[in-house]
Amino acid sequence: MSSGDVLNRAVPLPDEPLAETGPASTARGRPGGTVLALLAVILLVGAALRFYGLGIQSLWIDEMWTWHTASRADTLRGLLTTGTLPRDVHPPLYFVMHYFLQKHVGDTEAILRLPSAVAGVASILVIYLLGRRLYSDREGLIAAALMAVLQHPIRYSQEARAYSMLLLFSMLSVYFLIDVVRCLCRGEPLRPGSVVGYMISVVVLSYLHYYGLYLAGFQALAASVVLLLRRRRMLPLLWLLLVPVVLVYIPWLGNMLRSLGATHVHPDPPEPLAFVRWLGFQFSPPWHAKWVAFAVYAWLLGITLYDALRKKSPPGTEPATPCAGVMLLLWLVVPFVLVHVQAAFWRSTYSHRNMIICTAAAYLLVARGIARIPVRPVLHAVITVLIAAALVGQLVFVVRYYSRPLKDQYREAVAYVVENEAKYPNSMIVGWRCPPGYYDYYFEKLGSSRRVEMWSGPSDRGFRVLAGAQVRRPEYIWIITGHWEFPAPFEALMRDRFSVIAHKRFWGAEALFMKNDRR
Repeated sequence: MSSGDVLNRAVPLPDEPLAETGPASTARGRPGGTVLALLAVILLVGAALRFYGLGIQSLWIDEMWTWHTASRADTLRGLLTTGTLPRDVHPPLYFVMHYFLQKHVGDTEAILRLPSAVAGVASILVIYLLGRRLYSDREGLIAAALMAVLQHPIRYSQEARAYSMLLLFSMLSVYFLIDVVRCLCRGEPLRPGSVVGYMISVVVLSYLHYYGLYLAGFQALAASVVLLLRRRRMLPLLWLLLVPVVLVYIPWLGNMLRSLGATHVHPDPPEPLAFVRWLGFQFSPPWHAKWVAFAVYAWLLGITLYDALRKKSPPGTEPATPCAGVMLLLWLVVPFVLVHVQAAFWRSTYSHRNMIICTAAAYLLVARGIARIPVRPVLHAVITVLIAAALVGQLVFVVRYYSRPLKDQYREAVAYVVENEAKYPNSMIVGWRCPPGYYDYYFEKLGSSRRVEMWSGPSDRGFRVLAGAQVRRPEYIWIITGHWEFPAPFEALMRDRFSVIAHKRFWGAEALFMKNDRR
């Protein structure tokens, strides 16, 4: 198949039969009862894996930042104009949502993570709808099953950060954009639901995370190229749809430019194999799951090339959206290419988390590969169930996702102090490196009236603790840290000036208890 054939098939021609484009008119019709029953089971399993144990793990440092940023403001105006948010490296939408959540619902671990869990369950439904729009019910159900049980999306569904919502709205924007571009290429009237859905999805994406804005820009560019090649006169209409999105974003544009221009600690540039490592990360743990995924990718590539050489596909395997595989491959690969280009000419902002905007494409391609295995349809269901059961078993019994610490144990470190500080009156509590509020959150939740009295960190190398002890003259000193270990010079200084009674280590946290012999 020539490159010209690929471009000509990228979007259906006006005289091509209408493949599934929305509730108003579909060739494949509505999902049958069996499909809906299977989807309901998948959603129930995914919901159980996301809502169970929302409060088991302590908030870790990034979640603490979410709570801290949203809780410090007395008003919404204050949140947006003062404090840490205007200087943060993220857009405001997620923090605004948490401002109202904490103000009107609460701020326990489970409540803070609840929006992410809801978005995670919704992602299962949306990836099914997207798989159905691109291919068929079969691919949609397989992709939904993967989304439901893989640890990567479950993890972000149980985290008070924006990534679960970023995943959800990245899929919604693609889902609606496919229908918008298809109608424009055919010269058909745009469906209001798809237009409004696309505009809302892009606005939410852009205000959730700057990588969401990055994905929205990539989508607009890709759609413009398709229209330029297929129906150029419709290009202004596409741009017209983007005008309201740009206007809505203008109020935050100044903050974005200041944030991106400020000096922040940035990750190292992505390594040459960053894409392969990220792709494996989407399916791990267990480690062998990624090799199964890579094998499915290899199979899909081989069968696709075989069909291209024969210039035809077996009956019943044609996707609902022509060249759906090309679209997914571009969605999966091009953002990584652009990230490398950005790192080469500016500075790196790459991280595994940020590239969650491409996760759905990775799962949909695996779903397509499984669906192309030449067996009876019922065996596709059996294969999917076996894979899902194995992944759930690994998650619960091998990884022990719900029964062992996986996040910084701020709560456990503070609880150790609360349980023991009453035995030692006249003690001083010091927080290392993190803002005192991070530790005070758990002092309050655990019913203690004690709070962090002093902050110390790398900038003062521990001498602030010595000065505070000289002025305050406590008999005992507690020092708590989360996310960072006590550096060796700091610990050596403390042991030199004070008598260490206990040094308790937790997953991602520590509590150092000392007696002040120089009162």
